[in-house]
Amino acid sequence: MGKFYLYDNDNNIHSEGHCPDGMETLQLHSDLNLGLGEVPNTMSYASEAISVNILRKQAYPGIGEQLDMIWHAMDNGTLPKVPDFYNTIKAVKTSIPK
Repeated sequence: MGKFYLYDNDNNIHSEGHCPDGMETLQLHSDLNLGLGEVPNTMSYASEAISVNILRKQAYPGIGEQLDMIWHAMDNGTLPKVPDFYNTIKAVKTSIPK
C-alpha cells in the first residue's frame, strides 16, 4: 500500500494516508509550483524521497516497453525463458508480424 502526502503553503505535510492501489502520490497545494526535479529545502526527507520516486516513475519507459525488453532478452538468450510468458508473446508476434 503506497502513501500520499498533502502539503500546505509552507511546504509542511498537512496530511498523509495510504493509497489502496499501492501507488505513491505527492499532492501539492495549488500555490506551490515545482518544476521537474526541484525540491524545496523546507520539504521533509519523506517528501524528498517521494519526489525522487515520482521523478523515477516519469523517467522509466512504459510497462509495455519494459515487458518487450524482457521478452527480447529471453528471445536472444540473455535471460532464461519463462515458458508461459515467452510462449504467449511469441504466439502473438508470430501471428501478427510487423
